[in-house]
Amino acid sequence: MNKNKILMMISGVFLMRRLKFVSIFMLLALLLGLSLQTRAGSYNRDTGVAWIDAHAHDRPSDYPNYGSGAGCNDCTNYVNQMLDKGGYPQREGNDDIWHRYCYKKWWWRVSETWYNADKLNWYAAQYQGSEFEYRGWPDQLEKGDFYLMDLRNNDNPNDPNPDGKADHARAIVGWNWTSTNSEDYYPDPVPPQQWALLSNQHCTDRWHVPWDFRVPGSVPRWSIHIKW
Repeated sequence: MNKNKILMMISGVFLMRRLKFVSIFMLLALLLGLSLQTRAGSYNRDTGVAWIDAHAHDRPSDYPNYGSGAGCNDCTNYVNQMLDKGGYPQREGNDDIWHRYCYKKWWWRVSETWYNADKLNWYAAQYQGSEFEYRGWPDQLEKGDFYLMDLRNNDNPNDPNPDGKADHARAIVGWNWTSTNSEDYYPDPVPPQQWALLSNQHCTDRWHVPWDFRVPGSVPRWSIHIKW
């Protein structure tokens, strides 16, 4: 065997090894990329809804308490708990519409987007397309989504007319049979049980009621799907 053939064989061996190495590297990079992509958007709807289902009628110490009963202001805090427990990340920073956080360091430090429905709506709008998607109507939402309503004038509590700003939040918990507990329908009587798209809320606290219970069809709403 002459020298040129030997050199060609050696070059071929090195080329095959190099191609094999490159193939393995590309495969690892692809797998790593898929893994990172999965972790980057892993909102767990079941976990988030399980949390708010368990705390529909109480105020867990894991989060601040904005009151109880008909006159409380805990609805947006309650919805944010669902997002938080489901794995949608907090954004620490300035208390503005680009950040959303709630943590305890000697005392509770909470952004307005965490407890104010209108500010949460503005926050979702900043990340529309990448993390949130506005849909046409609440019945187009999925388990673990939420919707906001404009029930009154935010600047004048005595004015029942909507003012274009969200002031109430409800969480969508999926399709199932409606609750038969009277406390979930107060002050109305318990309606016949039905299979429906259900919602939970705080203030007044409700568990597994139809998504449109006690909400007139004319009330402005923002239906928000989590894409994370």
